[in-house]
Amino acid sequence: MNQAQISPLPSVSVVVPVTNGWETTFRSLLALAEHSGGVRREVIVVDNGCSDETRLALPHLEGVVAIRNERDEGFARACNQAAAAAQGDVLVLLDRDAEVGSGWLERLAMHFVDARVAAVCPGERLAGAFFAVRTSHYRDAQGLDEKSASAADDLLARLLRRDRRVEVAEDVPMQMLSATEPAREPARSPVSIVVPVRDGAATLAACLQAIEGNLRPGDEVVIADGGSQDETLRHAFEFAARHHRDAKVVDRVGGVTGALRQGLGAASREMILVVHPSVSMPSGFVQGMFALLAGHASAGALAVEVPRTGLCVLARAEHLRAVGETSANALFKQDGVDLGRALQRVGTQLAYVPAPVGRAA
Repeated sequence: MNQAQISPLPSVSVVVPVTNGWETTFRSLLALAEHSGGVRREVIVVDNGCSDETRLALPHLEGVVAIRNERDEGFARACNQAAAAAQGDVLVLLDRDAEVGSGWLERLAMHFVDARVAAVCPGERLAGAFFAVRTSHYRDAQGLDEKSASAADDLLARLLRRDRRVEVAEDVPMQMLSATEPAREPARSPVSIVVPVRDGAATLAACLQAIEGNLRPGDEVVIADGGSQDETLRHAFEFAARHHRDAKVVDRVGGVTGALRQGLGAASREMILVVHPSVSMPSGFVQGMFALLAGHASAGALAVEVPRTGLCVLARAEHLRAVGETSANALFKQDGVDLGRALQRVGTQLAYVPAPVGRAA
C-alpha cells in the first residue's frame, strides 16, 4: 500500500434506525457503549415513529444523538436524515437487531485506513447487519434511494459503477439478536436501589420516576438524605408513600457520604444498586446492568459511567458496605479508578462500562 494513502483510524457515525422494540434497542445500545472503544465515534438513533418506551427514553440517553420522526418514514429516509447530521468520516448503518462484540468498530474502521476503500459490507453470516461507507461518498451519491426496496444494495451498485472500492468484512464480532433465542428479561435477584442525595430536588423526582419503571417484585428503594434544605425530602416521602412496602427514607444524616453509609446499612437485599440522584435510567436499565455484570465472569461489581454526572454501581451488599465512603466519592466524582482499587482491597474486581444512560431533566 502506498504510504501516502495511509491515515489514522477515521471517526465513525453509527446510525441505528428503530421502530419500537425498546428492549432489543436498549440491549443493542448497551453493547455499542461497551464495545466501541478505540475509535472516535457518535451514535445516531432515528426514532421512526415509535409508540413504545423508545419514544420516551431516547431523548434522555447520554452519548446518543436522537432524531424523532412522528411516523415511520422507512429505513432509507431515516438513514439519510442521520447522514445529514453525521459528523464522522465513515457512516455505519447498523441494524437495530445487531449486538456488537469487542473490537467490532476498530476492525471496521481499519478497512478505511486505505483511502481507496469506499465501503465495507458484511460477509454472508451477517448479511444485512450493517453497511459501512465513507460519509463523503454517501453524500456524493445522494444517499439511499428512498423509493427503493433494497436501498443499501442500490447504493452499493452505484458505488461500484463509479469504480469505488468495496471490501467484505468476514470477521466482525457481532450477532443478530433475531437469530438467537427469543428475547427474555435477564434473570436477576431482587435488588436494593440506594439513592444518596443532598439538595437534589431539581432532579430527584425524575430519577425516582425512572427507577419506578425498573422495579420488579422483591426490589426495594432506599432514599438516603444527607441533610437537604430544599424539597428533596418531600419528593422522597411522596415516593415512599406510593411504595410503602418497598421504599424507605433515611434522613437527617451528614452529607452524601454519610447518606450513602446509612442507605447501604438500611438496604436489605443481597444485591445493591447505588444510583446518582441525577440519573434518569431508561426502562430495562437495571436488567441490563445485571446482564452486563453476568457477562463479566471475573467481575463482582459493575460501574456504569453517566457522563458529567457520576456512576451507577451494582455489587453485592457486603462489598459496597466495605467501601462505603469510597463509593460515595466515586459516585459523585465519576471516579471509577478509586472505586476499583477499593473494591480490589476487599477481593472484588470492578467492570467499568460507559453506558447510554440519561440525566434527569
